[in-house]
Amino acid sequence: MSILKNKFHTMRHQFLQGISLPTMDVFAEKAEAFLRAEHIVRFFYFSLLYFSVLFFTTWWDVSFITQANIAPFWPVSWMRFVDATIAVYAIRVFFIATTFLAALFPAWRLTRVLAFVGLLEFVSLYASFWKLDVDWYTWVLIAFLLIFLPSGWNNSAQTSFFNKKKFLLVFFACQASLLLTYSMSALGKIVGLFQQISAGEVHSLAIDATALHIADRLLTTNATSILGPFVIDYPWIAWPFFIGFNFYLMLFSFLATFRPSIHASWAAGLILYHIAAYLTMNIGFTANILLLAMFFFFSPFAKDNTPWRIIVLDMPLFGWLQRIPFMRQS
Repeated sequence: MSILKNKFHTMRHQFLQGISLPTMDVFAEKAEAFLRAEHIVRFFYFSLLYFSVLFFTTWWDVSFITQANIAPFWPVSWMRFVDATIAVYAIRVFFIATTFLAALFPAWRLTRVLAFVGLLEFVSLYASFWKLDVDWYTWVLIAFLLIFLPSGWNNSAQTSFFNKKKFLLVFFACQASLLLTYSMSALGKIVGLFQQISAGEVHSLAIDATALHIADRLLTTNATSILGPFVIDYPWIAWPFFIGFNFYLMLFSFLATFRPSIHASWAAGLILYHIAAYLTMNIGFTANILLLAMFFFFSPFAKDNTPWRIIVLDMPLFGWLQRIPFMRQS
């Protein structure tokens, strides 16, 4: 019993070490870390401005507001009191105007607040009346968190040490929140897995689960995909990747936030997951792909040129490889 107790305490200690918060004092002293985070935040608002203008292609299309049995999300519930066409144009103009201001003056809290409101209204509008990818929800979440950045960071040389720490802490919160959505999605699938097993249904661990899921998606949406038919015919080929993506990569995403050495690798894996979802189920998460690349490929908390051994050993559940001689650090 004492051996099991000691083993449990050891595992708990290792787990808590794995989710320790990066020391912001150390990173705030590094000019490069702060500049990286600052550039990424600026690019976030540049991207919002680009997307706000990108929807010009559907600028005059307001036919969707005549659809019946639509329950608008609460941020756009005010539309019932005004002309619907005017409301749609107003939301689009407000979205463009606020993201334009935030792209010009991202260090001003007011512009960040306005950009968040503009994005929230836009996403709520199209989520209520039109088909919009749910990955835009993460953009709303990140835009909200960025409101809490300190003011006056547009000049890194004059930014105080405390404001740099606060800036990096908020930036880390954005990274953690983004990956938390993947872990929550995986937990939901695990709960569904046990429900399916207890009900005697085909569950997510079944060999043909991926094929059935793809077939159902393509039939429901009346769509086609490049690799969908192939996976349906040969489900055993895709099964290992399905398990790896859904029950490892997504589940441990939140934990990966606390290990900067694997930021880029983990984000690359999630991007490959989205690409695979598009090629098989015709589900595109282009907005999420951009967020992952933006916040993790150039992470301010990761060291450049990290040895591949360190990356592998920092992967969740791969620490035991340390026992292999050639995997040990010299």
